[in-house]
Amino acid sequence: MCWGVHCTSGKFSSALTLSRSNQAKRRRTAGCTVPKSAASNPTGQNRCRVPGQTFGTRANGKPSHNCDEFPFASTAEADAGGQINRCVPEEQNSGNSIKNFYRGRVTGDKFQIAFASPSTAGVTFCVNPAGGNVCVNDGNIFLGVQGPVSNPTSFTPKRSNEAFVPKNRMFLYRTKLGREVSSPALFEPGRLIHVYVARNASAPDEVELEMDEIHEMY
Repeated sequence: MCWGVHCTSGKFSSALTLSRSNQAKRRRTAGCTVPKSAASNPTGQNRCRVPGQTFGTRANGKPSHNCDEFPFASTAEADAGGQINRCVPEEQNSGNSIKNFYRGRVTGDKFQIAFASPSTAGVTFCVNPAGGNVCVNDGNIFLGVQGPVSNPTSFTPKRSNEAFVPKNRMFLYRTKLGREVSSPALFEPGRLIHVYVARNASAPDEVELEMDEIHEMY
C-alpha cells in the first residue's frame, strides 16, 4: 500500500472510494486471478500460488502466499487497471480488517488510508528517507496486468534496482496516544482515525479497532 501511494508517480493515492461491484474483474486486471478455464492453468493459480515457484509451499504441499493488490478490489480506484501487487503470507491476507471497517458503509463512501508505525524495522516505502530513493523495488513489487493471463509464470517484476521518483510525499504525524502515522494526506490536529491493532502476534488478521486522534505533524 505504501508503494501504491508513494511510488506510482501519483497514479494511485491514499484516497479511496468503496465500490463492491466488479471485484473479480479488478483482481484479474491486477494479475491476481487467472481464470480456471485457461487451458494452461486449469487450477487458476497465479505467480504467488504455484508450488515450487518464487514463494514456496507449506509442509502439506499447499501454497504459502497470496497475491494481494492495491488499490483494493473493493474500491472504485481499481477500475483504472494496472494495479500493483505483491505476494504476502496467506495468514495476513484474510481481509477481516477491511471487512470490519466497511461494516455500515455503502457504495460511494470515501476514506483515506494512513500507516501506523511506518519506521518499524522491515517496513518499507512508507517514509521519505534522509538519503537515497525509497522507491527501489525489493523484488516483490509487480505491475498489474490488463486482462487474463494464460501463464502464471509470465508475471515480470520491475528490475529490483530500478528506482522510481516519488510524487506523493509522505508526512509523519504523532497521535494523541503517541503513535507515529505516515500519510501523503495533510491531516489537521484533532482528526480522528481508526487504528487496527493485532490481538496477538500469532494471528495478525485478528484485529480490534481503536480510535486515536492526530495530535501534531513533525
